[in-house]
Amino acid sequence: MARGVPGSGPQADSESGVQFFTKIDTDPITGKVASEYPAWYFTNQLERLKEDLSQITRRLESGEVPQANVPYYKSQERKLKARLDQIVSGTPKLTAPQKDSLASGLKDLGAEIAASMPSDSDMRRGTVDAHTEARCASTPCIRLPDVLVRMMNMDTDKKGMVSRNDAQRAWKIGMKCLGESSHTENLRRE
Repeated sequence: MARGVPGSGPQADSESGVQFFTKIDTDPITGKVASEYPAWYFTNQLERLKEDLSQITRRLESGEVPQANVPYYKSQERKLKARLDQIVSGTPKLTAPQKDSLASGLKDLGAEIAASMPSDSDMRRGTVDAHTEARCASTPCIRLPDVLVRMMNMDTDKKGMVSRNDAQRAWKIGMKCLGESSHTENLRRE
């Protein structure tokens, strides 16, 4: 299992048509998913991209850009607009049944992640075994629901298991897609 999201490139879940990783998330040479999280996941960067585009557009419209630099600014504007359009169009738009299916899979996954995490009180007391935690973080130990395997385009071992880090990444992406908090510490038991 390479980075948890390799595979042959972005693929849609054949049953639901949901695709979390799109062309913008792939390596242009290999065609394989090159990022651990989809571009639409990072809302702060998306807002910064919108602001950069807005600034360039305002500067061009106000005549603030010296005439010699206008072609460069127009080129930058086109590039930023194309990137923004790719990210926005790649953001999954789920139907009600797709949301229900995803939410159900995430609920099961969240319970498994929570069970694999040490409790909050164990963390505060310092009684957590670092070797056990390192093994759980990198060795397949959590069953990823089939619906999430397809939607996330993740590699699993032969038993359908992934490491806790991969499971947490899948949970975060799914929760973000549903518009919910994607902070995995919310899963930790008291």
